[in-house]
Amino acid sequence: MEYLNGRRSFIIYALASTILAGLAVYESLSASPNFYSAGIRLAKDVHLIIVGNWLIAMSIIVGKILQTIMFGELKLIEIEHIYERSWYTVTSLLMSIAMFRHENNLLVGTLVLGLLFMTVFHWILADRIEFLFQHAETLKDVLKSRCTFILIFFIWLDYTIIITCIDHSFIHSADVFVIFGLDFAMVFFDLLDSASKYIMNTIEIVYLSFNEDEEILEPKGIILKFLELIVSTLRVTAVGFVFVGLVYAYRIPVNFTGDLYVASSRLITQLKDIYFYFKAKRQLDNCLEQVTDEDLERDDVCIICRDDMSLDETVGKNHRTYPKKLHCGHIIHFGCLKSWLERSHCCPTCRADVFKSDTNRF
Repeated sequence: MEYLNGRRSFIIYALASTILAGLAVYESLSASPNFYSAGIRLAKDVHLIIVGNWLIAMSIIVGKILQTIMFGELKLIEIEHIYERSWYTVTSLLMSIAMFRHENNLLVGTLVLGLLFMTVFHWILADRIEFLFQHAETLKDVLKSRCTFILIFFIWLDYTIIITCIDHSFIHSADVFVIFGLDFAMVFFDLLDSASKYIMNTIEIVYLSFNEDEEILEPKGIILKFLELIVSTLRVTAVGFVFVGLVYAYRIPVNFTGDLYVASSRLITQLKDIYFYFKAKRQLDNCLEQVTDEDLERDDVCIICRDDMSLDETVGKNHRTYPKKLHCGHIIHFGCLKSWLERSHCCPTCRADVFKSDTNRF
């Protein structure tokens, strides 16, 4: 019911905006000797507000049509993610509008709306890719998905927009195209993160199809960490370059201060994660104890994958399905433990530090 009421309200709003815009155009044409004068009149005072409001309403309709064509009906979680992320994006765009209040209003408005829709569509695509690999079982399921074609299209579209902004920055409105070119680049870097996850998950599906006795592609986690690190480095480099350039040109890039901080914090966090991953990998063998049959009689189910554990000597003690015992006494598959240590250094059962041997056994 709420959805229908909201849809009805928007239809009324769009119709009213269209009628007012039509009246504004008619009044301007009637009071002006030619089309050029009418256009100047429309770009002033209340006429500009009416036409701008109509353009916003039409943009929402066009955006909804594009969303339906590309993604269909949105899932509840996707709508929630849009609401959660939109406040920061809208705030940043408002700051950009204030920064270019003396520039061409039509140009700035077009870039703002384009950036807003591209950002939202990229959020939806990221959620769809995550959902895809939660359910895809074969390579055919991946390739026939709509996400595959949208991902390729967005990579081409983002690249084209960024190159266009760079080219136009040497012709006119340099500040406008540089700033918005960087904003589109930030969206493109987020898309590269999604593309790296798409590629690695696809490789994992192909690998598992040829190795039916395996459950995961073990190097996938660390490869993704390095790919994300590369993208974050590009992101910090791009933001830092424009930030320093604007400061050098005696401009105060307030709207990029937050972007630079977030990008730098993400890069530092990823560097720490990779450092601790390799540190944990070196220390892991010294932090594990041999498992006995008596241990498995007491606890023979892996807390992470929930599969049964057994001392199968044919697979080798470093195989991912071989059980390992932590200092705290809990037993976990070796592969599950390594995957878990990419996220946390605590035992998944008792939260004891895996790399400290002075913990009490349960």
